[in-house]
Amino acid sequence: MRPSGYINTPITRGGSAPDDPRYFTWDIIAGNDSIFTSGTCAINDGKNIDIDFGQIPEWHLSASAAASRYQRRVNVPYRCKSPVSMPIKITLSADASPFSDSAIMTSNQNLGVEMYYENQQIKPGDSIRTELQSGLGSSDLNFVLVKKSSVAVSKGPFNGSAVLVMSAD
Repeated sequence: MRPSGYINTPITRGGSAPDDPRYFTWDIIAGNDSIFTSGTCAINDGKNIDIDFGQIPEWHLSASAAASRYQRRVNVPYRCKSPVSMPIKITLSADASPFSDSAIMTSNQNLGVEMYYENQQIKPGDSIRTELQSGLGSSDLNFVLVKKSSVAVSKGPFNGSAVLVMSAD
């Protein structure tokens, strides 16, 4: 009997029989539960999540997310081709702002965007935990524009980018 998560894969390197010294067999055993799926999943139906903060007077900007007037709530759907029900992690992959490791970097070095899930701040590199039910799920994410404290912000357009990565939890 093999333990759960066991994979036996013969790999040949010139040899064609198990008694040939160039024939290798790798036994891979998962240290935790393994979920094998041939299906694919998409976040936001594979489309970009565009957050438009619009025209912003400089004096309305805040260094505090709680005081920021520029917050955008977005419902982000998750959809898998297979009807799997399981816990998942959504990881925020982004460069951190030079003035705060909590904010997503933008093209303006004095502006950043913070992400929140269920009133908890999600820093670049952090994850949220949620679920798929019959291959479907969603999360309400809040994106907040913040500025570096005690500095003037240069005028003009800015942009930033981040990637949300789904994985089994």
